Amino acid sequence: MKPQQWGLIRLRRAIYRRLSTAATEGGVALITTVFFMVMLAGLSFVLLGVILGQLGPAYMAQKSTKTVYAAQAGLQAGLSSLRTASKTIGAGQVVGDPAELPCTLAGTVDGEDATTTYSTSIRYYSEDPSSRLAPLPSGAENPWLETNKIACSATGVATQPKFAYVLSRGIAESSETRSEDEGNRLLGAVYTFKVKNENVPGGRIYNESTTPSASRCLQVNGSPVVGAKVKVVTPALCQGNDDRELWVYDTSYQIKLSSTLLSDPTLCITGPTTAAGAGTAGDITLQKCEGRFNQLWGWTGDDSWKQSRSATDLQIGTRCLSMTGTMLRVENSCSSTGFAPDPAIGAGAASKLTEQVVNYLEFGRCLDVTSANLSTGKNYLISYPCKQDPGAPVYWNHVWKYTEPAGTPGSTQITQQVWGRENNDPAGERYCLQAPTAGAAQPAYATIKSPCAASVTDQRVMWTRIVNIDDYQSSYVFRDFTGTRCLTVDPMQKHSDKYSSKVKVSACTGTTDQKWNAPPTTVGGTFGGFKELAE
Repeated sequence: MKPQQWGLIRLRRAIYRRLSTAATEGGVALITTVFFMVMLAGLSFVLLGVILGQLGPAYMAQKSTKTVYAAQAGLQAGLSSLRTASKTIGAGQVVGDPAELPCTLAGTVDGEDATTTYSTSIRYYSEDPSSRLAPLPSGAENPWLETNKIACSATGVATQPKFAYVLSRGIAESSETRSEDEGNRLLGAVYTFKVKNENVPGGRIYNESTTPSASRCLQVNGSPVVGAKVKVVTPALCQGNDDRELWVYDTSYQIKLSSTLLSDPTLCITGPTTAAGAGTAGDITLQKCEGRFNQLWGWTGDDSWKQSRSATDLQIGTRCLSMTGTMLRVENSCSSTGFAPDPAIGAGAASKLTEQVVNYLEFGRCLDVTSANLSTGKNYLISYPCKQDPGAPVYWNHVWKYTEPAGTPGSTQITQQVWGRENNDPAGERYCLQAPTAGAAQPAYATIKSPCAASVTDQRVMWTRIVNIDDYQSSYVFRDFTGTRCLTVDPMQKHSDKYSSKVKVSACTGTTDQKWNAPPTTVGGTFGGFKELAE
């Protein structure tokens, strides 16, 4: 075989081998392509499932974010409503108004999304609900919250609350595949009202009558300006809300028109004087309060206000205010018809400093030995307009001696007698405030024990005076020997004069009818205890 032929044979064989190998690999690329297509399709389905699985949580996270802000907006709306529920009294004094407190609120969150809203409910309490907000083990709300709430209506609440529990629900639109409540948020917080239990003076001055509803009262004649007179108006005109009828018996012994307390000038009931400057009979006028003797009035046991004698002798004399005619006048002697001032006119200068015991509910009234008679005082004591004289000591049946605790942090108390002497005479008969027997039926009246020596150890004349600056509620009371009863004024039980309340002992509650010689206190003004609650 020629070399050329051999070369061709080798070439042919090489080509054949090549072609034979290609045949065995045929279709691999196609199979590979199909394999990758199937694999990618599977991955696509997996990825689609992952993406679809995250749409719901992502949507709910977005809704939850919106609704928590909506709930917070509801809390702030509730807070704003609580802080702006106010009214103006007297001479522009702004105070809280329970009648303006809301029960519910609703609104939308600012922005273009009008479907995101809040719904707020507010419940009011006298006692702090903070420790009872956690749900019960069953998941139910603590029933105390519903049982102890103060009733609320479209006209607010009837009594001043100390706490408000604000619940705000943030609400947003749900998708068709989700429940309406899913993703909504519920927030709660407690608002502590800024409460100052300071008595706001301003009450009517009536004529003494055995039928209080038939009593006439004093009213400024016309506009309350310098020189205006004071008239005596019929009972029908004493029922409204007329600032010209509200008066304050101030610590300066002056009788001021309440609506002018914050004005310049403040106006006082002022008696006429002669050309020589002496006091005289005549019509009363309103004049700028300057502390002149003819503006100073002492309250006496015959239901009268008597004027100081002169600029050099401030002790009360014989000149009296009189409302027997159509105008309030000063007369040279007291008429048989006296006055019956409302407790809200104030206690004048009466206080512990004058050795008087002033009630905080009836803050123009003092503890009184009934009818200034030791025998009568053994039946019951009364709360009577606080007696005082600008130039002389307090009349004896309003004088009560006791030691006031220091009032340091923690419970400070002294168990002691509360006592006085007849006629303020060091040699006079000594008498003590006395509690009724244990278990006495209500009304269990406080009385006096007379005589009552300092050495007497009878438990019924021993009273515990409590002053604890950390706990106002338990302070400024007189607790008797039982440890559970406190000295209490009872406005429902009246003396024969029809306007003086009797004094008793009752279960200690810390309410204002049991507080004596008590200062005002201010608490609150905070918003806290934020919690998210389960829907």
